Amino acid sequence: MDLSFIDLDVGVYNELGEERVSPRSGKIYFKPVVSQSLKPVISMVFDSVELAYGFYVTYAHASGFSVRKNSAYTNHGLLKLKYYVCSKEGFKSGSEYSTLDDANNGKRKRGKPSKRTGCGAHIKFGLNDKDKYEVYVFEEEHNHSFVHKDDIQFLTSMRRVDYVKESAIQALSQVGATKNDFKNFKTRQSEYISEYDTDMVIKRLEKKKKHCGLFWADENSKKSYLVFGDVVRYDMVFVPFTGIDNHNRNITLGVALLGSKTADTYRWLLRAYANAFGSAPKVVVTDQDAAMKRAIQDVFPNSRHRLCMWHIWEKVTSKVGPATLNVAEFKEKLAQIVWTDSITTDEFEEKWPSILSEYGLSDHEWLADLYKIRKDWIPAYYLQQNFSGLMRTTSRSESENHFFNQFCNPRSTLVEFFSHFEAAVESQWYEHRGNDHHSRYTIPGFMNPTCASVTRQTVGDFLKFEIEDLKQPCSTFFEVMYRGADQTISCSCRRFELFGLLCRHIFYVLRISFVTEFPKKYIVRRWRKEAISNMSLSSFRPEEFGENRADVEVVLRQLRFAHEYNINKLVSNKEQLCLYRDYVKDYMSKADEAQVVAPPPSRRDRFA
Repeated sequence: MDLSFIDLDVGVYNELGEERVSPRSGKIYFKPVVSQSLKPVISMVFDSVELAYGFYVTYAHASGFSVRKNSAYTNHGLLKLKYYVCSKEGFKSGSEYSTLDDANNGKRKRGKPSKRTGCGAHIKFGLNDKDKYEVYVFEEEHNHSFVHKDDIQFLTSMRRVDYVKESAIQALSQVGATKNDFKNFKTRQSEYISEYDTDMVIKRLEKKKKHCGLFWADENSKKSYLVFGDVVRYDMVFVPFTGIDNHNRNITLGVALLGSKTADTYRWLLRAYANAFGSAPKVVVTDQDAAMKRAIQDVFPNSRHRLCMWHIWEKVTSKVGPATLNVAEFKEKLAQIVWTDSITTDEFEEKWPSILSEYGLSDHEWLADLYKIRKDWIPAYYLQQNFSGLMRTTSRSESENHFFNQFCNPRSTLVEFFSHFEAAVESQWYEHRGNDHHSRYTIPGFMNPTCASVTRQTVGDFLKFEIEDLKQPCSTFFEVMYRGADQTISCSCRRFELFGLLCRHIFYVLRISFVTEFPKKYIVRRWRKEAISNMSLSSFRPEEFGENRADVEVVLRQLRFAHEYNINKLVSNKEQLCLYRDYVKDYMSKADEAQVVAPPPSRRDRFA
């Protein structure tokens, strides 16, 4: 199994708080780092339980966790005791039903990820003899990490419409203008913009004017490309370059506007793309366009060019319909050899003419042309290409175009389009951050295994397992090869090579082999929660850390947090910010001297 495409140097998710180790139990716990004015202390007094709750919620949000109301004790209608806990307190309860198991009496409950980790952080308020609510129990240690300050907006207790938001919403209903007033304003605005439209966009992009088109990508797009730019899809005229993020969702890597569809225009576009990102994608997926194909061959000679299966499949009915009476049945049979990565090239070339002959389509010109270019769109011919399965089943570009159509229309000026585009990308990025937060803040459930081991035998230094997949419709048996010495494993279904994810057959073999931790070499960076760091600082090389890697990583997290904290505090004070810059630059010379005194081991020495 080829692991050359794996990069374990993942980004760092800059969380709030401090990670500590208990000197007695050795367990890891997390402690909030907040201002003393926000931190609850024993015997702190509040006039009402609402004020007490509001204070604890403010402390929680500054710390990076969410609050949940718990039990209360009342006596003759008077609240005597109120208990608030971390939202991760306790564990998920209730029976689970597998969505794949048909033997559950029709119950189809989907197993949702759990947020609970059994956290013991809590606070108790009690009514004292002066009718005030007093803090008499406060536990601040958590058994989980906290969220980053930019992700606090996704916490459950933050999702509320407060007075400020209500006022803003109500203000929108009191604009004091009619529909015609808005239309007239739009008309006057368009008339003013039309004369300076292109110049305004060029100035905004701070780039020189190009006659064949515009291409741009912001910093977030460039950061995303480093991780998710292995497979890229682009369309024509309005050209969104689309990748797939670590949640299997579309992510925009760049956008262009083209004035023509010639090979020269596409060459310019691809060169601009390469200049912006510094490298070419491994796989490029497009529709059938001869000029585009020539441009990709010239500019990205080492990239694998593939045709979008969705666009081809959409034409089958119109192209084949008049030639056969039962086109639906024909498409169903053809799909069994086209929309699958479980057959070989020999099987495909054997079944294709057989199906065409069955429906009297052996001499069909359009199908004959498709067969000639079969290596560009049939999955069986690019099974050896890493991540080639990511863009096979649906049209990513059609989904991306639909997404942008919600924000703009063909009648928009360039300035309006650019503003709408920024809003669209911001919306996309917000959704990505929300998905990141959800994956970090929840624990996925485990489903019952749908595999069974049929045979096991030794082949050299490998164990060969024949696994029966009870839920696989095309082929029920798969071969898994496992070597326990270095935890090398592979499966004949090739899901890891196609998607970068281990299949359930490998999961099953690791489980029956009593492997309690997944081999790190099979955890691909692009699918990790920390695929994209929320920091703008570049990643560090882990091989430079030496033997004290764990300790060094803790120090690095503290340095990252301190650096960001100082900049955010001083950004409005230029004088103090310059002093901080000078201090850091002065220390750079000391770092150079330290490196001269004790140089790190060379790469040859490290791997000798």
